[in-house]
Amino acid sequence: MINEENEFNKIYDSLSEIESLVDRMYVPTTTMEDGIHKREIVANRGNYKKFVDFEINFTHNYYDFITTIVHKLVDITNSKIHSEKNSQILYMKIIDILRKMTYQRGHRGVIGELDGAAEKFKNSKSSAFINILDIDINLIDDALNVIENFKSKFLTDPHEKSSQSL
Repeated sequence: MINEENEFNKIYDSLSEIESLVDRMYVPTTTMEDGIHKREIVANRGNYKKFVDFEINFTHNYYDFITTIVHKLVDITNSKIHSEKNSQILYMKIIDILRKMTYQRGHRGVIGELDGAAEKFKNSKSSAFINILDIDINLIDDALNVIENFKSKFLTDPHEKSSQSL
């Protein structure tokens, strides 16, 4: 039998550790975002390319590993925490972490992710694996529609709709 209080404490402690890191990452992530506009970075094409590579490795890895852990903690919370009160405490902490990360990313991060996902879906349409694995190609169009619908509903300013306009 699972000791729910111990499981709650383990999850809560992990979320607290993640939240502490997310809070400390605010300055580096915003510095990274501002760095793209710094003259000393933009002026030298080689330096700019190195910065972009560093930014991708640093921020994307940060967002990816935190998101992966948080998703797993959602699953663990869902399967091991049965108390409504305890579940609510954990889910609120999870939402707060995700909210902070969304704020750190800003609109460009969201737009870039959506545009990148759309491009990858478009490219996958021509893959031979679509037919080999008997994947319904309409799912790709449905995914593209979800992306576009989200952008039209929630990214209301014209400059927010596409990263190409940045």
